[in-house]
Amino acid sequence: NLVMFTHPTPSTAKLRSAGVYFVAPYEELDLPDARSKWGEAAQRAVALAPDLAEANVRAAQYYRSVRDTNATKMHLARAFAVDPADPLVIGFALERAIMDGRMEDAVDVQRRIIAIDPLVATHRANLGALLIMTGRLDEARVELERALELGPAAQYARENIAYVLILQRQPDEARRVLRRLGGDGGRG
Repeated sequence: NLVMFTHPTPSTAKLRSAGVYFVAPYEELDLPDARSKWGEAAQRAVALAPDLAEANVRAAQYYRSVRDTNATKMHLARAFAVDPADPLVIGFALERAIMDGRMEDAVDVQRRIIAIDPLVATHRANLGALLIMTGRLDEARVELERALELGPAAQYARENIAYVLILQRQPDEARRVLRRLGGDGGRG
C-alpha cells in the first residue's frame, strides 16, 4: 500500500487515506467504493489518534458528506479543542466566514493559514481568490503569482490571474496568460 509506505505510522496512513478520499471528487479521481473506504479511513484515524486535530477534521469531513450533522459537530468541536491553530481546523473557520458573507474576516483567516504554512501554493491561491472577491485586485494578482512560484502546476492560479487582468481591463495580457494554459485565449 503506497500510503502505508510513504507514511509509516498507521494513524498517519489512515489520515492520508481519508484526505485522498476527501479530495477525490474534486480531482475527478475514480476510486472504487470511495465513500465506504473514506468512512473506514476516517473512523480508523480517529480510533488510532483521537487527540489529533487532523483525524477529527477528516472524520468531520466524512460525516458532513453523509449528512450526519451530530457526528460532524462532535468531531469539529474535538478538532477545535485539540488544536485550534491546525490549518485544517482553521479552514473550517474560513468556510464559516465565507458562508456568513464575512469576506474580510475570510481574508484574515486565510492569512493566518499562510502564516502557519507559507510555502503551500494552494493557500496563496485561495488568498488570491478571496482578495478578488473583496475587490483587491492588485493584492490578488501578487498572491496568485506567488502561488505559481510555489507550485508551477497550479493552473487555477493562472486562470485567476487572467480573471484579475480581465477585471483590470487588460484583455490582451489575459489572453497571453490563458495561452500558457494551453487554450487559444482568443475565444469569446
